Amino acid sequence: SFLDALPEDALTNLTIDIIQDLHLTYDTFRTDTSRTSISLHPLKSLHEVTQAREELPTTTPGQGSAPEESGATAGATWQLMICTRERAGTLAKIAGVLSANGLNILSAQLISTQAGLVLDMFHVEKVRQSPHPNAPAPEFTLQRQEKLRTELREVLDDGRDVAELLRHRLAQHRSPMVGAPEAAVKIIGHQDLSDDYTVLELHGPDRPGLLHDIARALHEHDIEIRFSKLDLLGNQAIDTFYVESMLGEGKLTDPQL
Repeated sequence: SFLDALPEDALTNLTIDIIQDLHLTYDTFRTDTSRTSISLHPLKSLHEVTQAREELPTTTPGQGSAPEESGATAGATWQLMICTRERAGTLAKIAGVLSANGLNILSAQLISTQAGLVLDMFHVEKVRQSPHPNAPAPEFTLQRQEKLRTELREVLDDGRDVAELLRHRLAQHRSPMVGAPEAAVKIIGHQDLSDDYTVLELHGPDRPGLLHDIARALHEHDIEIRFSKLDLLGNQAIDTFYVESMLGEGKLTDPQL
């Protein structure tokens, strides 16, 4: 069953509402397993995102069902849910597409199931181009929404190189902070917080493409993400990853840490 496929640590850390939303996306994917299932819905305010993180996510009829066109909403945050087959570097690919589309990840719940599927829930917003903190986020138009869906499926299902998308994004939007020193990300490893997985806690300044870079680095070091929770506190990323060795050794060894 769906619940049996989830890692025990995911069941322990997720609310019933989040599990129900993920289950709906999972059921949609099962109707056509050849293509990634994507559900995209606007959240009306930052308060709803805070509720989704700290209490229960706001749900609306049809949430998690077959993808539908949502109206463009200026300044809104969005809930993105994805179900796809697990492949090498899946999280890095998804994060890369989001970054290439100018989306900032506010929080996320990421799960790899025992059945070889990836179930992800993201709360995102368009990256603000204005230096003023109270400036509204750019409008996420229907055209941009469809572009996001198309590129996610091209990368996840058809093998398109996500690095190409990121290079294109970088060429269009050069950072004004060129030459600024890059702050280090602090990483803490725990072997005693989970019976099955090593738990990695990452703390550091948020920046475009951070999750893509972290996920790619873990994959390149033969580390597989089974469950993770991502949050943004101000400009600080606070990410927790439940991971295991891709070499069939269960928890990470001391050299890997």
